[in-house]
Amino acid sequence: MVNHFRKLIVALTLVLFVFSLFSVSVTAMNEKEATIVSRSIFTYLDGSYDEIIIIQLQTPNNRAVKSGQISRTHYTDDNEAVWKVTLTGTYTYNGVTSSCINAVTNVTFYKPNWVVVSENTSHSGNTASTNVVLGYNVLGTVVPLANVNLSLSCDKDGNLS
Repeated sequence: MVNHFRKLIVALTLVLFVFSLFSVSVTAMNEKEATIVSRSIFTYLDGSYDEIIIIQLQTPNNRAVKSGQISRTHYTDDNEAVWKVTLTGTYTYNGVTSSCINAVTNVTFYKPNWVVVSENTSHSGNTASTNVVLGYNVLGTVVPLANVNLSLSCDKDGNLS
């Protein structure tokens, strides 16, 4: 019985080791697939701030298609994330013109009681855009507190802005 138990522990340890190797390689791969294009910080009078990051996502085997994201994350004055709105755009470009072919918005909440009041995502020409209104639920009443407007464009050469 003790020998069987030892074999089980060794097997479980081996499985955990293999999973940890896999998770490290996936993390390293994802970091290589994204490139930060720009990063900016906007600070409010109360010490809270927003961080806006544009990243270019790797699009395998297709130089005429580009995907990117713009995200806006709101932090407290204690550097704790509150919410994050991410707009992902997919574009085609050929050196002469570019066009946005898809746009998707994702909202993540890191603190309780925040909700999406409304969200409108669209794409036109070479630009993806979103307007998200975020609210805070106070005793069952949602108070709109943040109006997040994001847009992401791709030029004829595949540069995101």
